[in-house]
Formats: sequence, C-alpha cells, structure tokens
Amino acid sequence: MLVESYATLILFIMKRNTSGFFTALISIILAFMVVGCGPKQKTENNFKMRVGLRLAGYREDVRKNLSLSDYPFCYQNLDYLYDRGARGLFKTITTYPEFYISWEEGETDTNPKTNPLVQLLANEEAKGEIYGVNIAREAMLGHPAGPISEDRRILYESDVPVLRKVIADAYEQGILKRKDYKLIQMLEEDNIFCNNERAKNIVKMLDGVALEVHHFNVHWPLDKGKIKIKDVVEGANWTLNQVNENGDSLEYVFYYGPFKGKDCEDYYPNVFQDWLYQFWAAGLPKIHPHMIYHINAFPHACGSSIPVGPESDPNSILGYTKWLIQELNPGMEQNNTKQER
Repeated sequence: MLVESYATLILFIMKRNTSGFFTALISIILAFMVVGCGPKQKTENNFKMRVGLRLAGYREDVRKNLSLSDYPFCYQNLDYLYDRGARGLFKTITTYPEFYISWEEGETDTNPKTNPLVQLLANEEAKGEIYGVNIAREAMLGHPAGPISEDRRILYESDVPVLRKVIADAYEQGILKRKDYKLIQMLEEDNIFCNNERAKNIVKMLDGVALEVHHFNVHWPLDKGKIKIKDVVEGANWTLNQVNENGDSLEYVFYYGPFKGKDCEDYYPNVFQDWLYQFWAAGLPKIHPHMIYHINAFPHACGSSIPVGPESDPNSILGYTKWLIQELNPGMEQNNTKQER
C-alpha cells in the first residue's frame, strides 16, 4: 500500500511536468522503490531442521558422568526429547514419545480421566511440552494388529476420530493443556502405506508417518535388509506431498537407530553417517520443513558399547547428534552455554 501511494503521487507530478529528463528520473526512482519495497525472496533453508534424541538407557550416564561442557552444542540445539525422563539434560523441554494401542478395534476407553493416551500426554505435559506421539498397533509386542496385513502397525480408520475426540474432551475438562498434538503413524514397512489405498486413507487422517530404520537383525546390511532405500524414498516423498483431512501438511519422521558399534564384527567406520548419505543420495529429503530426523539411541546388543559422549567424540551418541544437527543446518554455529543442570 505504501508503494502504491508513492507511485500515485509521482505519476500525478509527472503529468504536471512534461520535461523528458524529469520524467525519466522519476521513472527510475519509482522502479527502485518497487524493487526495494517488494517482498524479500526466501532462502532455501530459512527454517531449522528438527532433530530428536531418544537416550533411553544412556540418560543416567549423562547425568552422572557428563557436564554441560561435554555437550554444549547438543544441549542448545536439540529439538525433541523422547520422554520427560530426559528433561533437564538439554535446553528443550519438548518431548515426542511413542504410544502403542493395547485394545481391539472399537474398544477405546472414551473417558478422558482413564484413557491411556490421555494419561501419557498428561504425564508428559507436567513441567514441559509435547510435540506429539508416534502411535502404532504394535503387533510385534503382542498388541492387537491393525487392518493392513502387510503393515500391522497401521491403525484402524475408527481409531483416529475417537482418539482425537478423547483428547479434545480431556482439553475441555482441563486434563490436558492442548488438543492439537500430532498423531504420527509408526510404520513397520517402508512403502506399503503409500501403495495400499486403505492405508493411504488412514494415514491422511493422521499427521504423518514415522519409519524406524536401524542397524540390526532384518535391517542389516542396508543393501540386503528389509528396508529398501528406493522404497523409503518413495514413501517419504509421497508423504511430504500430502495434506491430511484438515488440510495440514503431513510430516515424515526418519526414526534412526539403534546402531552398530566398534564391538560389532561387521561394524565399519562412519556407519552412522554412511547410511544417511546413501539415503540422501537416493533422494530422501534432507532439508524439508516437514521432515524430522529422530535418533533412536538405546544400548542394544554389540552396539551397547557406543559411548554416550562427549559430543567432541564423533563415535559417540552425542557426537552423532551434533553431526546430524550441523549436517541438516549448514552454518549453524556452536552456542556454548554456562547454564548448569
């Protein structure tokens, strides 16, 4: 509006003065005004790529054996914790836990005071914040499976509205602080969800998907494992081009870990970074506003000997975390902190 007002005034003056030099001068000034006052071009990465960290069995190791001087960058720049047990170890107080549905279809507890998902959210809200939950029907752990035989983690259509309603009811009753928590579908397979029509419709009722990728059993080695790079890329790109039934962009969570350590016979140097480089080279979105990288670090099998820190050790969990945050956010400078836990 400001530019338009000035332009109108200048054109009025030009009509009153027919001098060629004066007209040309005014035209040049007007052109510079339009360019200078126009909307600024956005850079490719004008947002922070988000990284979460599940420390699991490493938490007490951090508390007892590390100080903030051992991981100042991670302390300052980590986005999400797995659960409230890690609060106080990092600047962020935002958690992003998992939730497994333990009941059959149609048997959801609709009482906000006793619903297990509401109870989880309420516990995580205590002295902190929540981004959302990775949710699944975890048949692998003996819970009732979902309707998609090829990926039993995927929820039933009927699960979603009843869960959203009980969360909304809990908010209305003052049990929860918010009612808009993200419900992210955890996956068992890399691309079934985007090639099965029923699964696609269910996913679009939610807020995104999370794929667990790690270095053990059916996942190892990467070129022969259950998870296929090209299928992961297909699923991620499909997801990031979708909106849910509320018109919100779906999110894709690359849930990475646990990892092989130096005590594993088939370990090779920089395996943590190498797997990511292979996915990125094949087309997995590295920098995208709706992409989240979540490190699923917990001591497992021969990987249990991986040290948790310090972050200056590139072969430690916090070293991995620092590398990933910097890799996803080029130019991010270390912000040392003098705060104490």
